[in-house]
Amino acid sequence: MTKIISLFNIELLKLKHQRFPLFSLIFAISLTIAAAVFRDKLSDVGTFGMGQANGWQILSFAASWGVQVSAIIILILSINLVAEEFSDRTIKNLLTRPINRAQFFGGKILTIVFIVLIFLLFILITSIILGSSLGDMGHLQERGYIIVKWQTILWNLIIAFLLSLITLSAVGIFGSFISILIPKTGVAIGFSICLYFVLHLAAQFDNVKYFLFTHFTSLPINTFKEVTYGLASKWTPQIYWCLLTTLVSIAVFIFLAILILNRKDILS
Repeated sequence: MTKIISLFNIELLKLKHQRFPLFSLIFAISLTIAAAVFRDKLSDVGTFGMGQANGWQILSFAASWGVQVSAIIILILSINLVAEEFSDRTIKNLLTRPINRAQFFGGKILTIVFIVLIFLLFILITSIILGSSLGDMGHLQERGYIIVKWQTILWNLIIAFLLSLITLSAVGIFGSFISILIPKTGVAIGFSICLYFVLHLAAQFDNVKYFLFTHFTSLPINTFKEVTYGLASKWTPQIYWCLLTTLVSIAVFIFLAILILNRKDILS
């Protein structure tokens, strides 16, 4: 575990000197802000009456856009994180040290989870600022009656972002698995994005959606969005499917990535 932490610290130093992760984070934040500011111009606003939205609804709407965009960005960042080791041949130098391939990949996984956490924190903070600035974040009321208390909405927001940490990490680990399978960065990015959207489309079918991790990428924040509109939305049983499918997918991606990595002839 100590070696994995050391590799994680190295990855953080490398990220600190790269511009793309920072620009990607700024892009995700900018889109989150744009979603809130131009909410009444976007297609699904009319369905929910966002023109007269309260602060919680603005928050959920902006956050849902931020999370969806972040999923694609995290997928690309995760591929770069691993593929650049092959293209720059730095993996060869790493593996000549007393570090095995599982530890190498473990360091990458920790870095991916850290990146996901940073993206979610900034989206959460930005969305809260937008919601409190552009609307009222008190109790959800209709005709003077309290439908949902603000404490309940806040608790659902916390649940949504904790679950999103897991679902977006699954997207990132999926990307790192693809980059082990296809070490060429450009090809890996193109293939993984296409495959991600194919899986996302397949997740629209009821027969298979609960078995695909892509079905749950936006589910936590979308469930929270329903709460902000006073809809009778329940976390169960879908939260159990979310945790089961996502965690199993993560385990499978890690297992296959290490298996393929161990069979690759890297040092020759």
